[in-house]
Amino acid sequence: MYRIQAFSNNQLKKVTLPDSVTTLGGAAFSDNRMLAEVQISAGLTELMPTVFGLTGNNVSNENLKTVIIRRESGKSEGVLLEDRQ
Repeated sequence: MYRIQAFSNNQLKKVTLPDSVTTLGGAAFSDNRMLAEVQISAGLTELMPTVFGLTGNNVSNENLKTVIIRRESGKSEGVLLEDRQ
């Protein structure tokens, strides 16, 4: 598990999580203005609703263009997985 705000407030541009990551805490990627891509691990079983930002009017990840959730991950509440088979 990655704790709340684990990767927040930094200059990351791309994050690839290993399969050993099973849970992402709230606001894990909040306030990363340079972040453009996140690849979520196949081992992920829990994704908190605020993983990409906190509530409010602030756009905390304005450059984020791509979030890849590997098919083996199944589903997460509030996340739609597109079937491209």
